[in-house]
Amino acid sequence: MRRLILDGDIGKVQSILLTREGPYKPAAKRRKDDLDNEGDIYLDMSVDDIDLARFLTGGEPREVSAICTVADGRPNQISYSFQLDDGSLFHAFESFAIADLESTVVVAGDRGTLIAHGTLNGKASGTLMRRHAAKNELVPVRDGDSHVAAVEDFVSAGERRLTWLARGSDNVVALRAAEALAKAASKRRTATVQGGQPTRGLLKRDQSAQDAAGQ
Repeated sequence: MRRLILDGDIGKVQSILLTREGPYKPAAKRRKDDLDNEGDIYLDMSVDDIDLARFLTGGEPREVSAICTVADGRPNQISYSFQLDDGSLFHAFESFAIADLESTVVVAGDRGTLIAHGTLNGKASGTLMRRHAAKNELVPVRDGDSHVAAVEDFVSAGERRLTWLARGSDNVVALRAAEALAKAASKRRTATVQGGQPTRGLLKRDQSAQDAAGQ
């Protein structure tokens, strides 16, 4: 999806819509299972989804509004919307309470839309569709392992520029955004992401590096 966005296939990204559920899919690998067997929707789902939105758009989260349902003292479903600094919006619905909901990621631009089904939670058997001029086109999904890619980045750090996967500062931004999300959900009002990076966005940084390399 990011490659197609960079190539300008859907024009300028206007919004991202993401839906997925948790308990019947492979657990997130961000934390060890023995740290929290019951799971935490903010750390086990929201952080990863925020990272995905930042990766696809190049925008950084600024404000968020959210609403959630609670079971046994823990949020088990949440719906939220982020305003990103590039002018786009990121909407998500995450749930630990429902079963058999296929993950969906929709990236809508001013010239077309990308729609991915079943590509989250470590699955590589999903589909990616590009919609443009009232026509749907199936795009081959390339298998990839984000963990292997991150290790490769660290190993080759002295030889080439690091990608977004190997920068710890980006993970801090996502965690701060998740903190703002939890605050917005508990207080039922818009929350500002504290200490966000004043960057120009991931896509713009990558493009600047490519331009410099070309010169």
